[in-house]
Amino acid sequence: MEITDSPLYVVDANVWNVAQIQDGVDEECHLEALRFIHHLDSQRKRIAVDGNHLIFKEYFGQLSEQQAPYGILTRLITQGRVVHRAIAVDEGIARIPDDLERIVHDRKDRKFVAVSLSFSRPPPVVNATDRDWVDWVDALEEHDIEVIQLCPEVVHAPRSPAERRA
Repeated sequence: MEITDSPLYVVDANVWNVAQIQDGVDEECHLEALRFIHHLDSQRKRIAVDGNHLIFKEYFGQLSEQQAPYGILTRLITQGRVVHRAIAVDEGIARIPDDLERIVHDRKDRKFVAVSLSFSRPPPVVNATDRDWVDWVDALEEHDIEVIQLCPEVVHAPRSPAERRA
């Protein structure tokens, strides 16, 4: 997978999580997520998060200190490569434009959209395994948000009956 070259990314927590675990995750997807976070580190890229720390809470709630992704995220923080953005939050849920609220039904993912929209030139959102981002691509593109799918074979795979009911 070729990664869009950007100096700044908004990274869904699933990317960090998939990069650290191997069991139960598509091996190629795991490697793509790991390559991406190493790209962040080696190419001195930055990530954007919300000033309310909603994104950090999700990241650190999933990461193990013994795994490489934790170390890379910590290095980004200590090297000042994390951009904190103010976003509006209502009862712990990020506020986004009304037209996107109707589309982005996963309220936990709205924080990533809100952070990207807080820039005059929205940085791309990076996703590994969350299939919802596929459904939202067109609406997000109308707001100039690019979604980078690290694992297209996973997010475009047919959904199981249980996933279709959810």
